[in-house]
Amino acid sequence: MIATEAMRLAIAQARLGGVATYTNPQVGAVLVKDDRVIAVGYHHHFGGDHAEVDVLKQVSAAVAKGATLIVTLEPCSHFGKTPPCCRRVVAAGIAKVVIGQLDPHPVVAGRGRDYLVAHGVIVETGCLTAQVKALNPHYNWFYTHQRPWITLKAALTLDGKVNAQAGQRSLISNQAAYVDSQGLRSQSQAILIGERTLTTDDPALTVRLQALSQRIYCVDRAQRVMAF
Repeated sequence: MIATEAMRLAIAQARLGGVATYTNPQVGAVLVKDDRVIAVGYHHHFGGDHAEVDVLKQVSAAVAKGATLIVTLEPCSHFGKTPPCCRRVVAAGIAKVVIGQLDPHPVVAGRGRDYLVAHGVIVETGCLTAQVKALNPHYNWFYTHQRPWITLKAALTLDGKVNAQAGQRSLISNQAAYVDSQGLRSQSQAILIGERTLTTDDPALTVRLQALSQRIYCVDRAQRVMAF
């Protein structure tokens, strides 16, 4: 199996994680040996096994040795909620690693790749990089530009109003817009609203389509920030 075909499969696997990866990026991995796929995996949820570990757990040590690992994002090189994936890859005897994108997070930023190379693993980078980067636009934007990805969402009437009558809650969108809004919320780590939206609409600011942990902040006229 050629690397691009395997990377496409890894990208499809990464998407299975969805918003459950939370602050972590979506990552997929494919293990190939003798030109055939022997295992596929992905990062299932925040705090869980990374894609590399997920895929290695599916095969025996003998099968993993000498195989090629195709992974969408550079294996991590630091101790966090889980041990460094680059060390696990080396310990498994993986002969070659194909990386779609180097990790822009400063605690990795090429260190995972360098560790693999230093321990005799053949490393190739840049496979379907544009498609891989599209998996985690918010993550990539934040660590590349050092500022958050901001999405502005507003429901407006045809004459440019945000509600039908001042001081009263108005529903001026439809179910399709509601679902789309919930989707945006599920991809965001913070939601900012104005004081009048808070006092008039009293929104829950939760994601009803996905069970996610959230923290709600409110900024009043005195620019004080309150957490709920």
